[in-house]
Amino acid sequence: MSEELERPDVPTPNGQDEPWAFCPQCGTPVAGKRFCPGCGLRVGGPIPSPAGEPAPRQPMTPAPVAPSGASPWAPYLDRPGVAFAAELVPGLLGFLGLGWFYARRWPVGLGLLLGWWGLLILVAASVLLLFGDVCCFLWLPFHVAVPLLSGFVVTGEVRQARRRRLMGL
Repeated sequence: MSEELERPDVPTPNGQDEPWAFCPQCGTPVAGKRFCPGCGLRVGGPIPSPAGEPAPRQPMTPAPVAPSGASPWAPYLDRPGVAFAAELVPGLLGFLGLGWFYARRWPVGLGLLLGWWGLLILVAASVLLLFGDVCCFLWLPFHVAVPLLSGFVVTGEVRQARRRRLMGL
């Protein structure tokens, strides 16, 4: 035998087209309205539970799943700004070519990385053994210009790859 609990402080729906007759918070008539004109409470849905009772749990909707052929990393791929930053910042720190890895051009990235390391070793040896401090001042603009130029080139490559993919080529 189930009995309905009656709560005198919360009005019940009247069973007609208008689900609410009065606002449960302030008592203002709200028949046919979505919000209470007196206090602004949203009405028209299920009756809210009083503060002492926990609200009923809503079922969780599952996160959208990528189709089986799509990569879960697809939203993060082919962003030219990320490719530029991935080339410039590590390039200034001695790891030139990481932006090309991001652009999925592995041979170019590997060649730049190994070549940059070889060039850094040659410059360090020439500074220490041959030319001294003069070579260090000549190296600084080159050390900034090469990662910057490579960053702009990889940005263009990423944009071109995105255009080709969007056009279906």
